[in-house]
Amino acid sequence: MRRLADELGSSPMALYYHVADREALIDGIAELIGLEFTVPDAPGWEAYARDVATRVFTVAHRHPKVAPALLSRPSVGGVPIVGEAVSGLLARLTAAGLTDEEALLAVTTLTGFITGVVLAQIVGRARLPTESPAPETEFAAGLEIVLRGIAVGLPPEPGGDEAEGG
Repeated sequence: MRRLADELGSSPMALYYHVADREALIDGIAELIGLEFTVPDAPGWEAYARDVATRVFTVAHRHPKVAPALLSRPSVGGVPIVGEAVSGLLARLTAAGLTDEEALLAVTTLTGFITGVVLAQIVGRARLPTESPAPETEFAAGLEIVLRGIAVGLPPEPGGDEAEGG
């Protein structure tokens, strides 16, 4: 709060006139950044999941200084747009044949991947001595692996050999 007050040319105590505490400030920032996120309208679970993940990746990389604080907080789920995106994915996964428990586990796995990769990319991590792919390429490749893993758990489509993802 002190650093923010300094940036604003104010005192830390003056900030508390507008927000209750640091957590409320971060919640407000999460809501504002959430306005940049739109929920996709893709009908299939796989296209929807890919679209949501890519949108989170894009918004987080657009705000690298606050993304770590936002992505690592449990209350980010309280941002209405996030809840809408999660509900949409859960509905698509259960419509595709997963049980409620399996769908929740799939969403937890997907959000863990998104959060982990984005935070590692933004905060930085030890890189292998070989050339690493661009962040977008790395994210997209890992996302495809996660989505294939979820697809394996889906029941086969009637008249088909494989579960359809999209």
